[in-house]
Amino acid sequence: MTYLALIHGAKGIQYFVRVPPMGHPKSPRLWSECQRLALEIAELTPFLLSPTPSPPVRCTPESIHVYSWTWKGRTLVLAANTLNRPQLLRLHLKGRRYEGPVSCLFENRSVLSQWGMLEETLEAFGTRAYVFPLGPLPPEKRSIHPDNLVFNPSFEEFSNVGTPDGCYFYMGKEDLASTGFLDSRVSVHGHHSLRLTTASKGQGIRVRPYRMQLKEGRTYRAILWAKGLQQHLSFEINFDGIGIPSQSFPLSTEWSPYTLTGKVSKTERHQMTFRLSDQGTAWFDLLQVYPLD
Repeated sequence: MTYLALIHGAKGIQYFVRVPPMGHPKSPRLWSECQRLALEIAELTPFLLSPTPSPPVRCTPESIHVYSWTWKGRTLVLAANTLNRPQLLRLHLKGRRYEGPVSCLFENRSVLSQWGMLEETLEAFGTRAYVFPLGPLPPEKRSIHPDNLVFNPSFEEFSNVGTPDGCYFYMGKEDLASTGFLDSRVSVHGHHSLRLTTASKGQGIRVRPYRMQLKEGRTYRAILWAKGLQQHLSFEINFDGIGIPSQSFPLSTEWSPYTLTGKVSKTERHQMTFRLSDQGTAWFDLLQVYPLD
């Protein structure tokens, strides 16, 4: 129902839920599905609200409904099977003969488009979200350093929608209202940033990327791009083992780089954490650590 609403022109979805998760509806599975779809629609938001014209999409059979949107050189196609039985979906974008891999969002896989045609089986009442890299893709203004040691530095990889791969989230029991989500609307590199919202000053989610193996005696630089939604916000970075104590940086409302530089005192698995320490919302992107010498 949600995908059909989007395909036929809806620009927003609001579910009728009185007291989740057990008030109305009384189904934990249905409430979980509402949560999952909320994350998927958040990921699709830039496409759904894009003013860029998109090539028409055609599909057979007619009982599978489709529509397309284009944003920054990529074309999203949503498909929904309206029958309670599997069907063979065949779709193509009018005037485009793209040949190559097509990403299946939320499924961690891709399918191959050949001669401008994409074909696969769509399960009963099934849905798909395909992304065609038709181009032209906007050039990246910033790049990843060739010696970067941080896994998934610009938060582009996510096995679970809304949550970046390659890092841990930590928070205290007193700060369960704080949140951390991938944001597909704003970034300085790639298509995503990490949006942190802190509910109480001095609390906030601590983000810890996977540990890195640094070499004793070498000098390293850590650089993180960030911006705040409001004025007078600050965030903290802590990087064990490079001789620098935890530092706090005031945030601008425009994307800016923030750096730490230090020499490794001993060989170990070094750990970095950062968090938004003031009440408010901020975005973080392109976290890198690399040797200077």
